[in-house]
Order: sequence, then C-alpha cells, then structure tokens
Amino acid sequence: MKTLLINLGILVALSLNTASALATTGLPQKTKAKTAAAKTVIGYISDSSCGLQHMAGMNEKDCTLMCVKNGKFVLADRDHKVCLPT
Repeated sequence: MKTLLINLGILVALSLNTASALATTGLPQKTKAKTAAAKTVIGYISDSSCGLQHMAGMNEKDCTLMCVKNGKFVLADRDHKVCLPT
C-alpha cells in the first residue's frame, strides 16, 4: 500500500511538472475550432443573371449552363438569389 501511494505521488508530481513546463514554453495550446452550424436551404440551382426567369425557348439546364459562363451559379427561390462558392 505504501509503494502504491509513493508511485501515485510521483505520477502526480510528474504530470504537474509536465503541464507547467508546456504552459511556460509557449507551445500551442488546444483551442476550440469554430465550426459553422449546419443549415438546410431549399431552392433551384441557377445562374446569377437569370435567377428563376430563364430565356424563352430554352430549358432551365441549358439556359443556366449558357448564362453561367458570364456569371456565377446561384441557389434561387422566389425571393432570393444566393451565390454559390466555386
């Protein structure tokens, strides 16, 4: 029992010494990473110039692929257009 207490004391002393040495050496400390909250959005993939009003005589896909050459992809609904990262 006595050796168990002595070993436990040595282990605690070593861990405290290591912790204080790391704190004073300027090694990077663990920091909490900022993460973006998950968000669900609903809309249609389109282009920045047309939104949901595509050219007459073209389907949505062909119009979007043609117009995005001069713009950006967006996620559009009736009220908003949000640019998508490329």
